[in-house]
Amino acid sequence: MQSIMLLFLVTNVIAWLSSTWHPQKQPCNRLTLHSVPGIDILSIHSQERYNYSFPHHPEDNDKPIPNFCDITITLTHPGDDDIVTVSTWLPLTNWNSRFQATGGGGLAAGYIGPAQVAAITQGYAVSSTDGGLTLNNTIDPQTGTWALRPDRSLNTALLKNYAHRSIHDMTVIGKALTQTFYGTPPKYSYWNGCSTGGRQGYFAAALYPDLFDGILAGSPAINLPHLFSYLFWAPILMLNSITPPQCIFRAFQSAAIETCDPLDGATDGLISTPTPPSAPSTLPPSSTQQSNGTANTTTNPTTGHTTITPFFPAIGWTKNFIFQDPSYDISTMNFTSFDTAALLSISRYNELLGSDTHHLHAFHAAGGKLLSWHGLADDIIPYMGTVRYRERIEAEFYDEGEGEVDVDDFYRLFLAPGVGHCGGGYGPGPIDPLGALVRWVEEDLPPERWVTRELCRFPLRLVYDGVGDMDDGGILSVRFLGRGFYKDIMRRRKSTE
Repeated sequence: MQSIMLLFLVTNVIAWLSSTWHPQKQPCNRLTLHSVPGIDILSIHSQERYNYSFPHHPEDNDKPIPNFCDITITLTHPGDDDIVTVSTWLPLTNWNSRFQATGGGGLAAGYIGPAQVAAITQGYAVSSTDGGLTLNNTIDPQTGTWALRPDRSLNTALLKNYAHRSIHDMTVIGKALTQTFYGTPPKYSYWNGCSTGGRQGYFAAALYPDLFDGILAGSPAINLPHLFSYLFWAPILMLNSITPPQCIFRAFQSAAIETCDPLDGATDGLISTPTPPSAPSTLPPSSTQQSNGTANTTTNPTTGHTTITPFFPAIGWTKNFIFQDPSYDISTMNFTSFDTAALLSISRYNELLGSDTHHLHAFHAAGGKLLSWHGLADDIIPYMGTVRYRERIEAEFYDEGEGEVDVDDFYRLFLAPGVGHCGGGYGPGPIDPLGALVRWVEEDLPPERWVTRELCRFPLRLVYDGVGDMDDGGILSVRFLGRGFYKDIMRRRKSTE
């Protein structure tokens, strides 16, 4: 009997220990990191930050930055001759048991500091990285000069970091530090990024499907090799032909809004349905007053000389990624050299930085959630690229006999009328999209609408019923205006079989 009682006692003690034991916590100033496959750690610096302030704190600036453990790791990939910085901030108190990885923008893989402030104020353990693109903090990555080695050959290691490797490294390291510091791993892990950060989120879903429970990807630059050609077309046109004055562009904009705005039933200055079946193919003429200047230009009022100012990262892309010459004079480009640059951009980089061959089957199988949004007035990244990606994913699931899998179960897209690139513009952007993602992941509450003026998940759109005040969301109803081309294609294909 005594042996039975002793066995019972030992069994219960072991069960209690297994349910309550966590790895030993490490203090901030003595944090260590176990080896990471494919990575050599060069240095680890950590310190506690108290009463920390960050200049130009754009988000949650009414909240003080909580005290946190600040860890900076430098690493290299053997044989690649790169120096990558990974920054991780860990709240000293009130950690919300979540980890957040943050994205970059333009030609930058991340924004150490600025991208982490909002997350730390919300209780996240958060990481950011430069991907090695600052060349050990000696250059601005937006110049794009990191893409070239001293002999002007392409730096394939840093290109790989920019494309996707830095996403993986930052997240693996950030999660490991989180577990070491708190003695327990994060319950949930999230990605948060817009523009290039949005592209990185899509790449994470396709290439590293097990890294994140939820991915928030705004205005994603998922067709990057095509995108930079698009960004350079307007300046090339202005340089090599007669450029209409800016008032002409404003007149086109006004005419488009006047014609397409009422198509959703609400004349509110916003185009909610840019490409409905009933959209007119021509715009009515309108009179304009003469005006000086052109879009994306600077005009000297004394000499009348106009200088074209393209989107800055597009300059770095063209000089370094395409012509491999940091001193290349973009003002000498003509239509022929533009065509050459556009073809090179696609042929050279589409495999690494394009998304045509990406799939989300593994991400779906892993239980991940991808929440994405795009402004319909985005003048940097056209929203239709995001729509076509979404439609391609739907077509793949439909075509491969997976019709019972509703893509909305793991991937939702919202289009925001009148909203510019990653926000701004005349339209209402989404409020707390990260919170919506968290509720979807942790409470199984998928977002149907976002409250501002309500945004509907693609392919649903809001229309005005014609009753009541348009500021009252109750009079806006959701209607199905077409899911895209893929179902018709599949029907036609099956009908011919």
